[in-house]
Amino acid sequence: MHEPSLQEALDAVPPGGALTTTLADHPLDELLFTLHTGRFTGAMRVGDPKDRVFLREGVVVGLKPPPAADVEGLGATLVQLKLLSREALAAVREDCDPTDGVALARALLDAALLSPDAVTRATEEHARRRLFGLYESRGETEVELRSGLESMAHFNPIYLDVRPAIAFGMVVRADPERKRALAERVRGRRVGLLAPYDERRNSYGLPPPVLMALRDLAKGVRMQPDGALPGLSPSETAGVLLLFERMSLLTVS
Repeated sequence: MHEPSLQEALDAVPPGGALTTTLADHPLDELLFTLHTGRFTGAMRVGDPKDRVFLREGVVVGLKPPPAADVEGLGATLVQLKLLSREALAAVREDCDPTDGVALARALLDAALLSPDAVTRATEEHARRRLFGLYESRGETEVELRSGLESMAHFNPIYLDVRPAIAFGMVVRADPERKRALAERVRGRRVGLLAPYDERRNSYGLPPPVLMALRDLAKGVRMQPDGALPGLSPSETAGVLLLFERMSLLTVS
């Protein structure tokens, strides 16, 4: 009996309906990749309490953490970016006891402690960190994918490029079993890319050692018994190969 893929299961969900799964069944990198390439519109809810990630046509257009985590995360980001002192943050929080990140930002603006541009910068960085932080969730964490525009109510618009999070997940955090299976399949064989790798357009936030290895991969290399590309560990190599296999660009001969 045919086991439907995640994309097929999503295609069967009516507008306003929901699909529930776990990170054990569908790891985060696979979820994000499928939602992005399948041009999903709706909301992904992860964990309990839930982080909500809002997407429109596969693009992340908003992220809303649980209220307490929202306040803590935005405050920490403001301090780390040196936009606000710890003392000023503590004073504002004690004075107004903000219920979420929006309330904290509004209080800081009202107190003239931040400019609108600083709030925007900190909010975007906080959301980006929270998206990457979802990789800390355990395998049995529940995920709800709710389809349709009505699932996108009550969030503050913010654009996040989801591709770095996908690439990070596949290269660094992908399921070890998937990595091992792919490494075994390519052992001793020649691997390459179907098209030259455009580093300027497609770096996806990957670290320099990975980008250097991709130059060799683009030319084509024969995998050695240790299963590692130059400059990478076997695990990182398997993640890189997994990334390009999912992008339908990997060749194995």
